[in-house]
Amino acid sequence: MKPFLNIFLLFASVLCFGQNISNKEMSTETSGVNKKMSKQAIQTNFNVASIVVYQENAEAKIKDLYSYFQLLSGNESEAFKNQVMESIKSLFGNTAVMMDNMVLDADTTITLDAFLQLLKSSKHHIQLLEIEKKAVQENSFVFSYTVLVNSQKKNIQQQVFFYPVQKQFGNKTKEVWEYTLGPLKM
Repeated sequence: MKPFLNIFLLFASVLCFGQNISNKEMSTETSGVNKKMSKQAIQTNFNVASIVVYQENAEAKIKDLYSYFQLLSGNESEAFKNQVMESIKSLFGNTAVMMDNMVLDADTTITLDAFLQLLKSSKHHIQLLEIEKKAVQENSFVFSYTVLVNSQKKNIQQQVFFYPVQKQFGNKTKEVWEYTLGPLKM
């Protein structure tokens, strides 16, 4: 049994080494694309301490989102709710985002606009309970968190995208990094 295990491990290590070589060859062939992507990668542009701070700011965006959800489903005026909806839409940057509908029990997806209308027209109570930082990816931070929706706990995963954008300040252009919330997934 022991010789069989040794042969198997030797074979597996040769396969892994072969995969590494082909990945290196492939990366040199697509170096132009990789250079563009690596310029936008969080880890190549910031040190660890800065990444931690940016990740905390990304977490704050999620907390802001759930504060807005509570305001939207509250007893506020129609004009106020419309302003809250605009603030939520600005966090996502795209109102056509498809997301899991955490209010319904069934596994359904819904656009951000439809979800906001649902919250605005009903009295659903949504509360953020706990949030966990999961990963720093090339252009996003991944979070996993628990929410209380009408007294039911639900687990959500969400990406917060962090990417460079050229902004015009008077006659000067400067690169700034912006946050955009990704879809909510149960």
